[in-house]
Order: sequence, then C-alpha cells, then structure tokens
Amino acid sequence: SEQCIECKEGYYLMDFKCYECDKSCKTCKNNTKCETCKEEYFKTNTSLCKLKNEYPELFICKSTDFFCEICHKEATKGDGLRFLQKMYGISKEETLTIGDHNNDIELLLSGGVKVAMGNATEKLKAIADYVTDTVDNDGFVKAIEKFVK
Repeated sequence: SEQCIECKEGYYLMDFKCYECDKSCKTCKNNTKCETCKEEYFKTNTSLCKLKNEYPELFICKSTDFFCEICHKEATKGDGLRFLQKMYGISKEETLTIGDHNNDIELLLSGGVKVAMGNATEKLKAIADYVTDTVDNDGFVKAIEKFVK
C-alpha cells in the first residue's frame, strides 16, 4: 500500500484524487471530500475530470469508489430509457426509475417518478422524489410495491 501522495500520511491501496478538480488529498485522515470543490475523492491514479477532458465525446461517470463507467455520450442509461419510452409509447410520467449511484442520474432525470435507494449518493438523493430503503433491506422491492399498482 501507499501513503497519501501529498501529505505522506496514512496508508491507502491507491492515491486519493478528487474526481472533479483533479486535486490531490491535502489532509488524508478522516477526510473524504476535496477542500476545493467539496466532491468526494476518486480513489484511483487517474482523476475522472482528467478523463472527461481528454475524451469529451464519451460519457464518463464514477459509480463507486473503484468503478468508472465509460460509454458513448448517446448510450447512457437515460438515453436507453428514452429510446424505450419512445419505442413503446410510454410517457415520462408513466416511468418509474430507481438508482443508487451517480451513474443513475440521467436515468432518474428521464423518468417521471425518481427513486433513490437508501444507500444512494447524496447527489442522487437530491434529485429523487422519494428515497426508499437500502439495497440490503429490499429497498427496490419496497419502491415497486409503493409505486406500481
């Protein structure tokens, strides 16, 4: 394992870098957010914002601390849902969307009822109409039972 690349304290499996502003950790102990942009650190050697700048034609999103999802800008979960809505004649208002990470933001924005799992990121919870229970506590099933008649 390695020490923080800036303050040389604390041992981590990977370097801590902010995925929004590409700044390195300044105070690694008990600090999970960037002091500059207040976003969570992306725990890899390459920052997400650096990837976004290098490949503007791609949709790049952090979905967990160790997962980075990359796809064409027109192949997001939201694009897929809008395609299916159009294909089957389903309105946005008739669509229930459920997610737990930032890779689900476009999906939720494409649905009429936006549900965030209890363990979802704060960013996702902020755009949700309803926050259900966690994944481990059958939050998905509870949301379906609540909204699907």
